[in-house]
Amino acid sequence: MVAKSPPILLLAGYSSSGKTTLLEQILAGLTARGYRVATVKHTSKAVRMDEEGKDSWRHREAGAVATFLVAANGVAAYMEKDESTGPGTLVKLCPEGTDLLLVEGFKGITGHPRIEVFGEGVEIAAPGPETILRVTANPGLTDHGEGIYSRDEVDGVVEAIAEKLLGG
Repeated sequence: MVAKSPPILLLAGYSSSGKTTLLEQILAGLTARGYRVATVKHTSKAVRMDEEGKDSWRHREAGAVATFLVAANGVAAYMEKDESTGPGTLVKLCPEGTDLLLVEGFKGITGHPRIEVFGEGVEIAAPGPETILRVTANPGLTDHGEGIYSRDEVDGVVEAIAEKLLGG
């Protein structure tokens, strides 16, 4: 039997809106409830994670389409990114038993539920069709009926995620 892929939840927002801090808080809240959560961090910058001359670098230079470095403390995957690489591709790499893939970034993609994050002083936009929650740094603008939470209401955000995506 093939394991079912976990749901994907995007955290979208402009740079410095508080996405990483919110992701850390959501992650802590969900894991405290016993959920197993994997994460993805998307960046538009080029990052070099392999060291020139090392064996894994040599594998890639020799033509490997993917290289997995298995160390005593973890596993790293090195793969070329193409236009189709996104959360739907990465969810297949999650360990068995993962309950949720929480993705920071990929602001422009569609097809997955999302939390929109708004920084201080930023007006809250109308929700997109896939928006399940909005989180703002402006506590006076919250409206739980509209799915708008303050950054200080992480427990409510975690509860809403558990209800909407994880069956409670």
